[in-house]
Amino acid sequence: MGDLSLFKPWVEGVDGYGIGEKIFINYSNNKNITGFYLSNGFVSIEKPYLYEKNSRIKKILVYNSTKSFQKTFKVEDTPNIQFFDVPQTNALIIEILDVYRGSLWEDTCINFILPESDKYR
Repeated sequence: MGDLSLFKPWVEGVDGYGIGEKIFINYSNNKNITGFYLSNGFVSIEKPYLYEKNSRIKKILVYNSTKSFQKTFKVEDTPNIQFFDVPQTNALIIEILDVYRGSLWEDTCINFILPESDKYR
């Protein structure tokens, strides 16, 4: 598991590009995930060059814990916020399938992932 510090991107933290690494999102208290917002890469106002130097996710497999829902998504190579719609579920798994390779480092980074809940739609 990578770094989960506030104001720092998630970095997969394994050798190589992180292909096959997973991110788990779980909701409780009668909430369901209906989609998620994602900002790709290492995004820093002070050091914008880190975006290109680190790897970014290119393709992800998203599924729920029972695998009754599975979908592959292409992620754009931009730090801009992207939204991915999923059927209602209380648990979601995001698996890295492919990356845009960084010009210097293999580390694959995600600026943030923000789940959307049916309680707030």
